[in-house]
Amino acid sequence: MNTAAGTGGKLDGDDLMNQEMDEALERRLIELETRVAYQDDTLIKLNQTVQVHQRVIYQLETRYETLLERLRMLLDHRENSSEIPNEKPPHY
Repeated sequence: MNTAAGTGGKLDGDDLMNQEMDEALERRLIELETRVAYQDDTLIKLNQTVQVHQRVIYQLETRYETLLERLRMLLDHRENSSEIPNEKPPHY
């Protein structure tokens, strides 16, 4: 029998190797779980940042459209205005 109980509490070579492999696998599993947890947290933070940026982009687009409309109105008013054109005064 190759178990610790069958050898009076001593581990033979196969049992020792299996235990070391189990410990190595456990360490790898913990490391992978830690990485996944970190990546999940990073994804959540990135998603929040993207949402904030999307709101800012929407606000900037709205302001841009408002300014563009004002500019069009000013240009239309200027073209349709009966005011004297921007000429040099007569004393020049």
